[in-house]
Amino acid sequence: MAPRPKKRTVSEPIKSTSFVDALRFVGTVLKDEGFINETHVHLYNGWATASNGVLSAGCKIDEQIFAAPNNKLLIEALSKCGEHLSITQLDNNRLSIKSDKFKAIVPCIDPILLQVANPDLSIGIINDELKEAMKVVSVIVDEDSNRVVTASILIQSGSCIGTNGNIIFECWHGIDLPTLAVSKAIVQPLVKCSKKLVKFGFSQSSITFYFEDESWLKTQLFADTWPDVKSILDQKTNQWPLPADFFKALDAVAPFSPDGLVHFEKDIMRSHDFEGAGASYELAGLPQNLKFAIKQLMMIKPYAKTIDWHVNGHIPMTIGYGDKFRFAIAGRK
Repeated sequence: MAPRPKKRTVSEPIKSTSFVDALRFVGTVLKDEGFINETHVHLYNGWATASNGVLSAGCKIDEQIFAAPNNKLLIEALSKCGEHLSITQLDNNRLSIKSDKFKAIVPCIDPILLQVANPDLSIGIINDELKEAMKVVSVIVDEDSNRVVTASILIQSGSCIGTNGNIIFECWHGIDLPTLAVSKAIVQPLVKCSKKLVKFGFSQSSITFYFEDESWLKTQLFADTWPDVKSILDQKTNQWPLPADFFKALDAVAPFSPDGLVHFEKDIMRSHDFEGAGASYELAGLPQNLKFAIKQLMMIKPYAKTIDWHVNGHIPMTIGYGDKFRFAIAGRK
């Protein structure tokens, strides 16, 4: 157990900008309001760390402080200071921040009340390709789902996969990784960070992503295994270019759809499954007798370049490809 803090003043010049940057980094796993583990940062031994139970973060700091202040208020106080400031640790419950004419008292809790977050030992090299792949597939993942396959991102050697149960996205990152089911919650902090990814480490229950300045983000892993979705994506296909005006047509008929579905007839896109109602758009290259959820087709807009509308496999699917990307969508009955 770390020793309790004593009253002390950090008298040397503080680099408030770098300190705030570190606090903002770990703050990506915290909230403005909530339980103490969701709002307070742990400062000890030249590190700022935070953990909300699912996500954890750590970043080096120059300041030798042992305290657990409210992270939001500490950032607010430091942001109002100039380059030279002093931090006085009054007791376990208060930090005094002073710079020129400005002074603020930041509330703290006893540091021993916060569980100290520690990263997994780094074992391999990664890069920002992994971050981008996770970002792409995460858009269809629902972290509130009660099924591991629809609530997590599957990272594996070469690619990441995400699904909502009706669409599957796979994006290639080209890195040799173990197969792990990762919480979607890690994606926003990863993407929000402008620092480059350089290493990773993992255990049976967690994975840690390291950045170039030794800061890190960590998330819990799902214990349940994913079902086999590769067999769906690996079906033999006959790819053709997606019609050039496909999304223009979709935008045109979507407002007229009463149920959020779009219907395909031979070379025609309709908002209804019959003539004489709604809107239609003539578009060469559309197949006969298919219908899809409009929102789901919109999800492939940034990536899709080729498509096979009718894949002959044990699970009927529409499968398409883009740059470092492929997808499968189940049509509606």
